[in-house]
Amino acid sequence: KLEMLDFGSPGPEEGPAENLLLLNLAKKVKEKGSEHFKAGRFRLAQERYSRVIQLLPRYRKPLGSTTNTEVFTEWVEKKTAEELKRSSRLNLAACALKLNLHYAAARHADEVLKEEPKNIKALYRHAQAALGTKDFDVALKDCRRILELEPDNKDP
Repeated sequence: KLEMLDFGSPGPEEGPAENLLLLNLAKKVKEKGSEHFKAGRFRLAQERYSRVIQLLPRYRKPLGSTTNTEVFTEWVEKKTAEELKRSSRLNLAACALKLNLHYAAARHADEVLKEEPKNIKALYRHAQAALGTKDFDVALKDCRRILELEPDNKDP
């Protein structure tokens, strides 16, 4: 007769169960991605930024439950997780642009714009992606929106 007493700790793909540990791990993974990006290792940076998003789901199904619950219930934790995911998506868009993956860059920028339609950096990366796909109307629309939101913006 065999009896299982314990499932053990979560595997590395699941990450830590405690929210603060999870947020700290996500920050470290994002920092590692930034190091790779600065060194020109865009694919490695992409992997790290994608991992940050995987580490920070909005909902999780507790063991033995049939319903999903929010992972981050504290306001500060929730905002920190959202900011980490937003900046990671923007960084994924930057990586995709460096790798000439314009459709992927547009998709990552779109994900940010769904949550934050006035995000200048997301609009700019979306415009760059549109230029890369030769969708000049969309690029022009994005640039006009940037100037509408920031009329004094002189960045090229």
